[in-house]
Amino acid sequence: KLRNEDLNIIAANPHTHLSGLEVSTKIIRDGQDIGYLFRNKYYDFNYQNTYLLNPPVQITKKDELITECIYQTSKRTNFTFGGLGTRQEMCYHFLTYYPRQSTFKRCLSVPSGESYFNLMQELNKTENLNLPAFDSNSFFSTLVKMYQLLENKPISTSLRETYKNFYKSTRVSQACDDFSQEQHDPINISNAYVEPDPCKETSQNDSKISTVVNYIISFFKSIFKFFGGLF
Repeated sequence: KLRNEDLNIIAANPHTHLSGLEVSTKIIRDGQDIGYLFRNKYYDFNYQNTYLLNPPVQITKKDELITECIYQTSKRTNFTFGGLGTRQEMCYHFLTYYPRQSTFKRCLSVPSGESYFNLMQELNKTENLNLPAFDSNSFFSTLVKMYQLLENKPISTSLRETYKNFYKSTRVSQACDDFSQEQHDPINISNAYVEPDPCKETSQNDSKISTVVNYIISFFKSIFKFFGGLF
């Protein structure tokens, strides 16, 4: 959330790596999904671009932004991890805005340490990872060890479901410039935003145009018929 004045977003630059298919950012205002700040439904890593927004999109102090990336990894047989390599993944949306805020440069979010802790305990049992006993002091080293073990492990249906549920329900730690230990529950959205269908709108407009044209044709036919009867 913004701390001070409203911002006007004038450009968007979505970014993932090779498996990215779609990148979008939604605006949640007072618990209502009011639509997309920007959505690239046909993202291609090889054709990255900065998109100008005309008119600019305004976000307020009441707003929360949700950036979502959709990936295609169905042909991969092993885990895809986050990272800098092109076969690893990331999910970013770079936004250009005004007026400038000197204390506001970036916002990142990651699953909370508590959520990861619970995930590690669950996977240690269900996937027989045989992780060593761990606590808050050995958390990060054990997390690295867990992903090293998962890297060469075939992905089962149960493992997919575990991760789906994890990302749907996980609490999030966010960092806007300075990292905060504050944790946030998943955003509760009270409505389901339905994106307008341009094809349907075009069809409706064509139907209206067709109705008007038919009316005009009928009008002139009646006139010709009237004057034709006078001769």
